[in-house]
Amino acid sequence: MPDVTSGTDYNKLLEVLNDSIGWGTGNNTRTARGLNRGYKRFLHPKPQDRSGVSHEWTFLRPILTLEVKADQRDYDLPSNFGRLDGDIYYAHDNWAYYPIRQVSQGRMFELQQYPWSGESTYWPHFASIEPVIPEHNTTQQRWRMQVWPTPNQTYSLKFRYHALQDDLGVDNLYPLGGAAHSDTIEVACLHSLHQFYDDDYQNHWAEDFENRLAASISYDRKLSPTTHGRMVDGSDGLHGEYYQADFIQYNGVVP
Repeated sequence: MPDVTSGTDYNKLLEVLNDSIGWGTGNNTRTARGLNRGYKRFLHPKPQDRSGVSHEWTFLRPILTLEVKADQRDYDLPSNFGRLDGDIYYAHDNWAYYPIRQVSQGRMFELQQYPWSGESTYWPHFASIEPVIPEHNTTQQRWRMQVWPTPNQTYSLKFRYHALQDDLGVDNLYPLGGAAHSDTIEVACLHSLHQFYDDDYQNHWAEDFENRLAASISYDRKLSPTTHGRMVDGSDGLHGEYYQADFIQYNGVVP
């Protein structure tokens, strides 16, 4: 199938923004700054209702397959990992997917201190996410996943996560969202550029952006599933006293 060409890209946005504010290409540095402020506003919109919860775009929630190996507990997550979005699953030899419970780092420390923990290897039942502080802040901060028990062989873990995004530029031409949201992205960039650099800023830019954003969010919500499946999480079916305990969760994590 041919590619859809009705979307926008970094160079098109620069041209539109420069024309709108009356600048030439000699001001591309400032234009790009306003452009990316608008792009980030689109990617991370403010709450649209009284719930206080911001919309999360479907295109920012990819599924990652992470291979865990025998005798290794710690695994670095991708540089664009923002946070976990939902449950973690591992693929069993019978092609069924089994859930892995996310726990806090404190709970992970407790599991590792069980008398048999150092000798026990099996398929992972628990996982924790912890930040990695770079030495001297010479690189971007990363995140790491730790699993327990230590894997006894290679397993494929699958989970959805919230993906962080770089600024648009000559090496990152295309904004996420595609043609469906190109008008909203353009108006978001126009709004930010005029708000920060136009002495005659008019509020219609903000109104245009809010209207376009509402339309984009409505479109994106239609891409979500109409059902989340049957309510059979199997949380009562794990064997062993440390699996059968009833865990209280806070924001999806066992404290």
